[in-house]
Amino acid sequence: MSEQEASAFVSEQARRGTDERGAWHGRVVELIAERRVIGDVGIWVPPEGSGPVVGDLGFQFDPRYHGQGYAIEALGAFVPVAFRVFALDRVTATCREENRSSWHLMERLGMRLQSASDGERGYALERD
Repeated sequence: MSEQEASAFVSEQARRGTDERGAWHGRVVELIAERRVIGDVGIWVPPEGSGPVVGDLGFQFDPRYHGQGYAIEALGAFVPVAFRVFALDRVTATCREENRSSWHLMERLGMRLQSASDGERGYALERD
């Protein structure tokens, strides 16, 4: 993402209602010591409807900051808030099979493998 695209994305997210449904809710992850954005976390929250409320989790971090615990710290704080704010029943996430770091991170968050096919792994975390 260019700096201009990133700025527009952050502005759009700031305008979005905290509990708005049918929308992506992204948050930047800042490394305060360096005053630098090092990644983002977010969740797609489906529109109101019947049945379980399932949010789809996403995250990305600057490769220079991989393996240092920032992603687990950010997601460990973000996911419980997402469950509470959106009254989610479940959170899901997917990644490519070869992206061992992402699926290992999801497992560390307590997510359980639900599917593995066509080179993708799907994980889920239940409210309880």
